[in-house]
Amino acid sequence: MWSVVGNLLPRKEQPEGLAIESDSPSSLVLLSGSERIVFDRLTRAVIQRGKLVATFGTIKYVLAREATGDDGSPVWQVSLQLKTSREVTLGRSKDDTGACAAAARVASVTGAQTKGSTAALGRPAH
Repeated sequence: MWSVVGNLLPRKEQPEGLAIESDSPSSLVLLSGSERIVFDRLTRAVIQRGKLVATFGTIKYVLAREATGDDGSPVWQVSLQLKTSREVTLGRSKDDTGACAAAARVASVTGAQTKGSTAALGRPAH
C-alpha cells in the first residue's frame, strides 16, 4: 500500500552530485544522487529509472553546462542531446571537474561529441 502511495506523491529532487560509479567492459554506470544511469555497451542502450531513455546511435551530443541549482547556487548539468532534439538530463553537480569527467566518459563510451564549456571540458566546444 505504501509503495502505491509513494508512487502517487511528487518525488523530492535527488541530491545534487554526479559521479562515475563503475566502468567495466560491459557497462558504464553513473551515480546521480541515489539514482543509477546505466550505459550498456552490449545493447548500446541508456537506462535511467529502469527505462530505456536512449540508444547510443540516437545521441548527438553529451552536454556539460552551467545551470542553477534548486537553492539558486551554480551547478553543472550533464545531459544527452538526442538527434530528435529531445534532451535527457543525467544529473547535476556542484563539482565541475567530476561532472565534466562524467560527460567526457559518456561521450567516449557512446561515440557522441561533447558540447559545453571550453574550459571545463578541456577542449574546444563543437
